[in-house]
Amino acid sequence: MKRQPNKLTSALPLDKALSKDEEWLSLKDVTRHLKISRSTVNRLVQANKIPSLKLGGTLVFPKHLINNILQNQALQGFNINDQNQ
Repeated sequence: MKRQPNKLTSALPLDKALSKDEEWLSLKDVTRHLKISRSTVNRLVQANKIPSLKLGGTLVFPKHLINNILQNQALQGFNINDQNQ
């Protein structure tokens, strides 16, 4: 059965140059990288908030996509042209 793209994967452009040399993080690596608990990572995966792939029963996470999501969330609402500052 072919996996249907979800909102997260269809909203993120695939950078073929980066995906060739992608760094994949384990669940433990993601908890360290994001400084969150294992159960929080699992909840984010279930809610399709962070991208993951199951390889041989092990979840792995593309580091550059997780960093892109964090960067986009950090910049939401940020207006560089705000004249009041």
